[in-house]
Amino acid sequence: MPAGVKRIPAAEIAAVPALRQIASHGAKLYDIGIVDGMRGVFARSGSLFSVFYIAPDGRSEIQGEMWSDHGKNITLRQVAAIPGVLPTVTIGRIGKHQPVTHAFVHHSGPSAVVPATATVPTRTTRSPSPDTPLPVPASPAQKAKEVASVFRMLRSTAHGTVGPASAPHLWMLIDPMCIHSIHAMQALAPYVNAGKLRLSVIPLSILDYEDKGESTLKAKVMVSRAPTRMVADWIDKGLPEIASAGATARLARNMAVAHDIGLTGTPTLLWHTRDGLIGRSDGDPGDLAAIIASLRPPT
Repeated sequence: MPAGVKRIPAAEIAAVPALRQIASHGAKLYDIGIVDGMRGVFARSGSLFSVFYIAPDGRSEIQGEMWSDHGKNITLRQVAAIPGVLPTVTIGRIGKHQPVTHAFVHHSGPSAVVPATATVPTRTTRSPSPDTPLPVPASPAQKAKEVASVFRMLRSTAHGTVGPASAPHLWMLIDPMCIHSIHAMQALAPYVNAGKLRLSVIPLSILDYEDKGESTLKAKVMVSRAPTRMVADWIDKGLPEIASAGATARLARNMAVAHDIGLTGTPTLLWHTRDGLIGRSDGDPGDLAAIIASLRPPT
């Protein structure tokens, strides 16, 4: 960890109820500073992380970002030096298909991160860290094969799709209870409605700690819906229905794919770029026009 970000000792965690609650799920806790009497805590469990602010009495915590009265993201400043925290857009291979090149970095808008308390399925053979470089494929044919395998994996999920088949295709992994996922969907809707985008949405469940299990319930309802109705029912109806019998298995498959691509936040956007690689945006995507312009036209 960079200077100024220090691990909170176990004895101190045990003495503060709010810290005990956060650490009870296996997260390592780090101090990131005090703002207006609220103690900032960075919680990390493997590649998953989140930020909490502890009340002065130490008995309650608030998860999320802190903003100043002038619209400055205080949390972003506190965690900016921590490796792997800021949202990025990456062109190349992802998860076990590691990045080939980094096209550009997005810092606009808040990012949605997977809480340290969330559980993403583990496998006997783990994919390398997204920060571990792998050799660039030896040939265009090998590169195309690896890119195609990622999109086969996405197509194997339980997902809903909106927009015409004649439009460029974008994939988005979301938690139905994640406000950043909802905002991203609302921002993408005009492109879909104008026939400029075909969007496939993959439901996940990662925020159960924050919403007391509501993410899992809503995600199961989503994967129970017909692909043509899933997105509209999420945004327009609030998913009041009961999940189907096969929802647990379908959601488990989606979570396994999230693990394979190294998911760190929602929404996560993936797309086939014009030069044949894979585009990726983690967190609030910001400049959607630039992302959509980089989508490969349908073939």
